[in-house]
Amino acid sequence: MEKSSKAFLALLCTLFHAVVCSPSRTGDLNKPYRYHVVVKGETLFSIAKRYGIPLQKLREANNKLDTDIIRVGEKLLIPLSLGRPSQAPKTSTERQPKQPSPEKPRVRTSPAQPKRIEVIVGKSIIVRAKRLLSVHISNPSVADVVVMSQDVLAVVGKSRGSATLVILDEVGVSTYDVIVKEQVQISAERVAAAIGIAGILVQVIDNAIVLSGKVATREQKEMALKVAKLFSENVIDLISVEEVERKPEEVEKPKKPSLQPSELEQLIRIEGVKVRSVGEVFVIEGEVETQAEMERVQQAAQVAGTTVLNLVRIRLPSPDEVKGLLGIPTVDVKLIHDCYVFTGEVKSEEEKKAIDELASLLGKKVLNLVRISKPLEVKQPEPKPREAPPEEVKIKTLPERMKELIGIDTVDVIELSSEKVMLKGSVKTSIERERVLKIAEAMVGKENVVDMLQVMQPLQLRVEAWVVEINREALKQLGVQHPERVVFGEVGDATTGRVFTRLSNIQSVLEMLISKNVAKVLSAPSAVAASGKQAKFTVGGEIPIPVTMLGGPAAGVQTPLGTGVLAQAVEFRQYGIILTITGTVEHDGMIKLKLQTEVSAPAPGIAVTIGGATIPGFRTRSYETELELKPGEGVVLAGLITSEDVQYWRRVPILSSIPVLGELFKSRRFERRETELAIFVTPTIVASEQAQDSGMEE
Repeated sequence: MEKSSKAFLALLCTLFHAVVCSPSRTGDLNKPYRYHVVVKGETLFSIAKRYGIPLQKLREANNKLDTDIIRVGEKLLIPLSLGRPSQAPKTSTERQPKQPSPEKPRVRTSPAQPKRIEVIVGKSIIVRAKRLLSVHISNPSVADVVVMSQDVLAVVGKSRGSATLVILDEVGVSTYDVIVKEQVQISAERVAAAIGIAGILVQVIDNAIVLSGKVATREQKEMALKVAKLFSENVIDLISVEEVERKPEEVEKPKKPSLQPSELEQLIRIEGVKVRSVGEVFVIEGEVETQAEMERVQQAAQVAGTTVLNLVRIRLPSPDEVKGLLGIPTVDVKLIHDCYVFTGEVKSEEEKKAIDELASLLGKKVLNLVRISKPLEVKQPEPKPREAPPEEVKIKTLPERMKELIGIDTVDVIELSSEKVMLKGSVKTSIERERVLKIAEAMVGKENVVDMLQVMQPLQLRVEAWVVEINREALKQLGVQHPERVVFGEVGDATTGRVFTRLSNIQSVLEMLISKNVAKVLSAPSAVAASGKQAKFTVGGEIPIPVTMLGGPAAGVQTPLGTGVLAQAVEFRQYGIILTITGTVEHDGMIKLKLQTEVSAPAPGIAVTIGGATIPGFRTRSYETELELKPGEGVVLAGLITSEDVQYWRRVPILSSIPVLGELFKSRRFERRETELAIFVTPTIVASEQAQDSGMEE
């Protein structure tokens, strides 16, 4: 029935080509459309003219209202109900002298038996045509067709099955039976096991089976070839027979089987084992439980009186069955590709030997990964454990418990008293030192810890400071405001009115302010100090102050006048900007800064005179704060404001000196100048080997 349906389809395709290609019979076509395959040199206009249809209708049918671009090999829908093909346009080759009318083109019809094409799933095969007009595949889910050019198309296998391919070109209609097969992976081990004859070597190359080796008889060779052809039609025979060829008169006729398959099956008498005959060959199939049953099957096959193909195999027990036979709950059994894998732990060597004995009974590959667990050492109790006094129970001392919590071998804890300890030894970094101190202080208190630790690789901080006198309006542009106004991103002291603001790039900010003449750098000191240590900056001077002393020479006295009498001396008092910075590197990499700032200057207005000596007064402004910064992040300290009232006079010479009238030739202007002292501080972390004492740079 399948052949008749294919022949009927081929006949329909022949009629379709004859009707569609004949201009005089297009009106008889049942379908109102057909397909046209674009060839080189054709345009939409020439195709519409060829089939006698409006160009606009051709564009609408193919959704090309906005473009006239067509590709070679593209299928166009031709609405034939609107007209019928006209004569093809004349070409330059037709401009020749008239010749006798050409013969009608020959039409190639599909033969009665379609050609056969076999394709593997996922692969393709090339089919050639001549000026392809149309193509059809009956089952697109099995195979697909890709038009590569006007004369070449590819058939691609998609899934297992069959389909019919119809090609229409200028020669005629061609029909093909497309058979799509799956590429079967043949295992040499399976073929060798099915043959079951010693001395035969099986190799698989692509889809071909190569048999080599030596067998005793020709019957064994023929049986091996028959079994191999069950797996693949492509079998290469390289088997040699060892038996000596007999003369024709000595060749015995093959004996008929002495037993029937049913009789051989009764002789075996094993449940699950079946015997069937394939010609004069008996095939024994099934599973047996033990090796003894397998030997019984082999012995029965020898008395069959004919060639026997033994496909019986020993059933492998499941991993759960093997584990149940073993009876050790701590051992797991897995079956991986006919190989038993034992994993887990056993308590003794005897249990491991039991696993080896069971593995030998299985008769298959066994991978023993079981290990013997070390037995716990259980101390025998003393004869009279209850008589041991409770004082014998060892209690850890305070230094032992503290050293255990610290967990650093190079740190020793020495007990000075019942509540006071001394930490001695070395740590790698300042962070470890802080951790050790915190543990000790939490256990005995800060005042009871004596720190004698040495840091082998101490972290050091480079602190850079800029003392800048800046216009108040310019400072406000940086985000530094006073507490009477709330500004996002700043922290202020509501009591003193001091403010600090974080900046990410201080150097660029200062360069911008200096370029605008609204800031002046008074000093730019920098220093390197260890983490947790203090760095002090002093920008200013010293002023001598006379003092009166009673007694002899003392520290700071330059001109002692004796003992027991009043003596005049001079002391020097520092003034200016004093900045004290203590930086500590935290565990998370942040830098904790403690800032102490003092700004002082002599104030003649509050000076006093004692014994004819004038002692100046000082105006002092100071503040202290703590904050955390990232390495390289800067902070601005502000709030030290200086106000100055300036009076400007303008006068006309001579005329401005005339009494009373001279005021008419004078003018004055008052101006208030407000500047603010800002301190920019930037800490960075430097390695011990890179740290250098930079001193004070101004």
